[in-house]
Amino acid sequence: MGVYQVLDRFSIFDRTPWEGANNTEKYSSYFSTGATNPGDLRWNYQAFQGLIINGAKLPGDFGFDLFWGKTQANGGLINAIEDPFQNIPPSQSAGNVPNYFGLAGDRRYLPSTVMGGKLVRSFGDQKNQTLAYNGIYSETALDSVNTNLKRSYQVHSLSLDLNIEGVGITGELGAGNYKSPTYAEKWGEALMLRFKTPASMTGLPFDVQVYQISKNFYNENGEIATNSNKAIRDDVGLTIGATGTGGQVAQVNQLIHNRRGITVGTEYKVGPAKFSASWSLAQELDPESTNLSFVHRINGLALSRIYNPFPGGITGPIIFGPYNRKLSFFRGASEIVRTTDINAETALTENRKSFNVVDLQGKLQTSLFDRDLYFFYLGYFASVTADAEPIPTYNDNAYLFVQYHEFDFYYEILPKFILTGYFGIENARGGRNTEWNEETQKPLDQLGTAVGVGFDWMLAENSGLYFRHRWMQFEDRSFPLDKYRGREVTIELKTFF
Repeated sequence: MGVYQVLDRFSIFDRTPWEGANNTEKYSSYFSTGATNPGDLRWNYQAFQGLIINGAKLPGDFGFDLFWGKTQANGGLINAIEDPFQNIPPSQSAGNVPNYFGLAGDRRYLPSTVMGGKLVRSFGDQKNQTLAYNGIYSETALDSVNTNLKRSYQVHSLSLDLNIEGVGITGELGAGNYKSPTYAEKWGEALMLRFKTPASMTGLPFDVQVYQISKNFYNENGEIATNSNKAIRDDVGLTIGATGTGGQVAQVNQLIHNRRGITVGTEYKVGPAKFSASWSLAQELDPESTNLSFVHRINGLALSRIYNPFPGGITGPIIFGPYNRKLSFFRGASEIVRTTDINAETALTENRKSFNVVDLQGKLQTSLFDRDLYFFYLGYFASVTADAEPIPTYNDNAYLFVQYHEFDFYYEILPKFILTGYFGIENARGGRNTEWNEETQKPLDQLGTAVGVGFDWMLAENSGLYFRHRWMQFEDRSFPLDKYRGREVTIELKTFF
């Protein structure tokens, strides 16, 4: 039970609605842990309304959780419209701000529930190691009269959290299925093991994850993205919170079904600086993705505010843009890339795709004139290819290559007054087997930049004034209509009583 995670490799220049009023604690927390404040909602939480029963410290070191109710998906927040011509007024052209009429339709009023639970046993000297059985079952009616017309899915797994001679081992081994009147029930596996070794054992700390997740495994309320199976997606629609569709280009340690993969990460500290690097290689289990998608990390938040995905009554992501390939979701935007090496008769892809990612992070906490000074760097390189490559690669045979570079700067120039700065650049390039522009006869070639300045001013112990000014620019040099430039200013006064 959760959501597709946004991990601890993100810029913190833009404030989130749930942040507190704080001084340099936000930046020191990000330097130390990767989180900006306690209970940060980016960390895999799922909104839930219903009944929860919890039992802990029971005889035999057992515990349990039971739940019954609704999440946003079970509350009818599904069925985002993917056809751009349904998103806009008939008299206007694609690319204008959509009107969102009819999104999700009657489904939000139909009976729908999710239920499940966990049975866990703790052991070890500190009782901090666990083995657990987990189960979840979701059911959604498709007709208000005929209750036999419904779609459902279920997941059953065994999870573990162990520490063996200093090596942390976590994992989950399970299976799930999806079925509806138009989709026959099919079971699929979801297997993941993760090992963390301390620096005292291996010189550097290592984080190694291996996984295999079937395309038939489905859970719209879990942290695994399950939008790759075209047959299920056509049946359900693109669910709320989806950051992509088809072959998603993900961060390291983000899990997507229909893939087998491995990730390796490490970190190193030198004086006041911390450096981390992660590498990931994954391959589709079955040739499934005719579309690829990647997140616009540089100006995606500002873009999602312009093409707002959540006005009154909205329930899911929207396709927009002059070429109908941008996807707006809560606090972000992504891009859909259409591949062209498909079977001419079936319009299906015939090639399994490989996904390679390198994630870099550098953090510096120091002082200048006895004032706190922070520098943060994020680097990201990813490619999608037909054949597995050892590192992210761009050439004519690659479907897609994406890179991001982000620099954050924070300096407390006066007591309780912090100067903030940001610079970001992203580049995405498509290969010869992706959609070309008819006018330029070239595939995707995008360049986006952003420059930001601002300040944090603590007015009192429980009050703060926060200012951000972002200049942004974007151009696809192969698709002439896909470009914008502008600025965004936000002023936030936050007080706790």
